[in-house]
Amino acid sequence: MSLYDHTGIELDVNVRLEGLYSSLIQALTDQKIALQKYNQAEIEVNKWQRRVKLAEQKGDQRLAHLALEQKKIATATANKLKIKLDKQTIYVDNLKHKLKVWESRVVANKMHSNSSSAIEAFDRIEEKVLMLEAQAKVVR
Repeated sequence: MSLYDHTGIELDVNVRLEGLYSSLIQALTDQKIALQKYNQAEIEVNKWQRRVKLAEQKGDQRLAHLALEQKKIATATANKLKIKLDKQTIYVDNLKHKLKVWESRVVANKMHSNSSSAIEAFDRIEEKVLMLEAQAKVVR
């Protein structure tokens, strides 16, 4: 493999890593937004639950019924947001896993490249030593 090929592969890997980092940052941002929306929806559900209880305590069945309907709507919204949040969490976890895999590949490739360079350098030194030994034998 030529130096150009090796550099091209490194550039491709770096581009992919940058893409994964960007995707992960966006996914984490989306996850945080989804969590905030879900938490807000849960607050809304609790608010309507309190209003149902308050209306029942006051004996106002019509108001209790209206509050219960609003609670059902808020609960449905919260459930949809929870599903979205769960999907986003899975997506983030998958991206994190892919990023770790790519990072480990980069490290492994660098280690292999470094060890290959070290082995090649050792081989060159060994050849020189053998050549010097051969020359020393000839001189004797």
